[in-house]
Amino acid sequence: MRMTDLRRWIDKVLTEQRIFLTVYRGEYSGNKGGKFWTEDREFARQFTQSGRDHEIATRYIFPGDITKKSANVYAGDPDAIDQAVKVARADDYKALWLNEGPGQPPSIYVFDRTALMRLQPI
Repeated sequence: MRMTDLRRWIDKVLTEQRIFLTVYRGEYSGNKGGKFWTEDREFARQFTQSGRDHEIATRYIFPGDITKKSANVYAGDPDAIDQAVKVARADDYKALWLNEGPGQPPSIYVFDRTALMRLQPI
């Protein structure tokens, strides 16, 4: 089995079993290391410079680390996000579900980067 096939299989198992969610972030030199992630790879692609796969970071997050209380908070409202983070931290969460607006998939705002995991090379 090739390495890419193995990674796809692991990704599929982790996601289907809901042990971890696979999340993506479109990145380029001007926006590396941000806090917004999504389960939708194609939505993440919109935030790359060229739209190429190498600009999409992939990580895994445990669903129990993400609060759902913030699901109606708009991702474009920094004051509302700050308030939701305070509440989430007090409840021992590491990330928030956020609303990206009509017709868009929700995003995940990861304020504690220890929630994000990456597969190590085998």
